[in-house]
Amino acid sequence: MADFSSFIELAKQRLPEGQVHTDELLVKAFSVDGSPFEPVARVVVDIHNQEQLAALLSMAAKTGVSLTYRGAGTGVSGQTIARDVTVRLLGPYWKQIEILDDGRRVKAGCGVIGAEVNAALKPYGRYMTADPSSIGAATMGGMAATKAAGLGCTVDRNLYSMMTGLHFTLADGTSVDTDDKACVERFRKSHEGMLGSLADLRARIMADDAMRETIIRKFTIRNTNGYSLNAFTDFEDPVDILSHLIIGSEGTLAFINSITIRTEALRPFRSTALV
Repeated sequence: MADFSSFIELAKQRLPEGQVHTDELLVKAFSVDGSPFEPVARVVVDIHNQEQLAALLSMAAKTGVSLTYRGAGTGVSGQTIARDVTVRLLGPYWKQIEILDDGRRVKAGCGVIGAEVNAALKPYGRYMTADPSSIGAATMGGMAATKAAGLGCTVDRNLYSMMTGLHFTLADGTSVDTDDKACVERFRKSHEGMLGSLADLRARIMADDAMRETIIRKFTIRNTNGYSLNAFTDFEDPVDILSHLIIGSEGTLAFINSITIRTEALRPFRSTALV
């Protein structure tokens, strides 16, 4: 059972003053998202960097409370409605943008607004192919966590397909940046059992013709229901499987620190048609 009193006490001890909100009115105000659901969180906690995130995960594990990470709150299905603790990501640490390969790739922090990525890419004549209607307000972390795409984005150009790297943090506090080879090798050793289990799951799926073909068929169409199970048929490396499972997992598998994606050339004349 969750021990809220101990969690709040620990949070107030380990985090700077003003980052732990328990006032009922403030908690409701800070927990509202774009859905019609009533906020039910008990506490709202603001975090400003990776160190505070690690501390928060440790406190949650110790006291048994659940954390729900909040992006911009633009989701209309209640994705950020927390049962226990709403976590807000504030400050510049989460909002870094790094242009790579002359704009052919971009690495964006979870707090970066989607439109800010496109603004940073525009001088290079490039753009991000995912284009949800809320791109002017939604954060990259939220877009990745919900596998947001938009009406003009094809299946092979969504964030899952365009991703080349992911920086994520697991519930045990382990931080993994797949763009960092040394970090990945450490992760392979420290979480050998988890990765081995993912490899075993893939082997079972690939050995079952009906299951394998069903997954492949379901994910050749636009599909944001449940986990991205096509990660098991698309990749052999369990690290690749895990990182792609996290896309669309709505915060249930890991916290998304940042995502690295491929971009497309920005053509001067574009239109979208439903045929």
